[in-house]
Amino acid sequence: MKKIIFFFLILFLFIINTSALDNNIINYSNTLTIPSNNKINDITGTNTYYLLITENNNTTISKYDYQNQLLTSKEFPELYNSKIIKVDNNYFLVGNYHNTLKIYYLDESLRIINQNDSSIIISKNATINLYYYNHKIYILLTNNDLLYDNLIYEVDSSLNIISNNFSSYDSTILKEILNSTYYLLHNNEQKINNDLIHYYDSTYTNKDTILIGTKIEENGFQKAFLTIINKENKNLTYEEYNKFLNIKLVNDKYLVLATKDDSSYLLTLDYEGNIITKEKLTAAYNKIYKVNNKIILLNPILSDIVFYNYQLNINYHKSEFSTINIPSKATANNQILLDIKTNSGYEVESINITDEQGNDIAIINNSFTMPENNVYININYQATITNPETLDLITITLIIFIIISIILIISKRKLNWLK
Repeated sequence: MKKIIFFFLILFLFIINTSALDNNIINYSNTLTIPSNNKINDITGTNTYYLLITENNNTTISKYDYQNQLLTSKEFPELYNSKIIKVDNNYFLVGNYHNTLKIYYLDESLRIINQNDSSIIISKNATINLYYYNHKIYILLTNNDLLYDNLIYEVDSSLNIISNNFSSYDSTILKEILNSTYYLLHNNEQKINNDLIHYYDSTYTNKDTILIGTKIEENGFQKAFLTIINKENKNLTYEEYNKFLNIKLVNDKYLVLATKDDSSYLLTLDYEGNIITKEKLTAAYNKIYKVNNKIILLNPILSDIVFYNYQLNINYHKSEFSTINIPSKATANNQILLDIKTNSGYEVESINITDEQGNDIAIINNSFTMPENNVYININYQATITNPETLDLITITLIIFIIISIILIISKRKLNWLK
């Protein structure tokens, strides 16, 4: 029965791929099946592998390549609600150990380098959130998307923990620390801007910060809420949805998981916050992951994780001065060769590559690494000019040839006259 349900789930996700995910999301890639009694805590990864954290009485970290071949795994007894973060070539693993925070420092092969059994007491239901900034990791605790307390736990490379109040951080530094998550605090139980928005799952662009969350109105009803910071602080309320869960920037659109009553929806939004497409999902997905060039929709109940590949656009103009053999689409982190054959009489003067956010893309050995959004290639040409020194030599030679020719002609005429 489970296989039948999963088959229809995959079939439905293929249908989604032709609608809500039709813009640069290719299709179903592969599926990883884990034991059905395991809970998935987190997924993170690099260009070549990803880490899956599962829980069944103990925490297990499994390292896979993108063909879902298991590379290595390690079990951490009696650890639960765990999260992991990559720092250089190593990892910090933080979990709940008998209602206290426990920290492991691991190498790339998941071997333990150091560990710390802290005395910080946390709730069994607390969610651990990890951030890395300025050679330190930061821990925030939440419960049902609300701040568990107003503290940030600062951890150095020796695993020493310092507790700081949220208000002790400058807002700019706080934003840099949190990076992809944004919190609004209730100071002395007073509402901020008359909006009861506690927590945002967010994504950043070069121009704007997109924040999503839940607005609880005075009558107790919930409505999905979205704020675009730096665009005149545009605030949008979505009446038909109770809550926005997760958001991911994919190419030039946002993928958003939303809930309405007991149903889940996958929405695509443009940069203005307008809903382009919406699809009702057959399962209650609660998390979107973007790892390398993969999009992962995760259901907390099913034991199958579904992967999708997505492609990005490479934009450039054809030219009368050259033949360009550059693909029009590619996946993130691929190496793209700049194959440009100029016509006779022309050469490439300069090549400038920028991504969707206006960031410059480095060109190394006549190729570039595809970022995680669209790129634009601007190629400038110039006509080839003969070397001036060569030009002077040709001119001098031609003049000498002309003079010699004239002398010979005159000499010949004189000889003819003497005869």
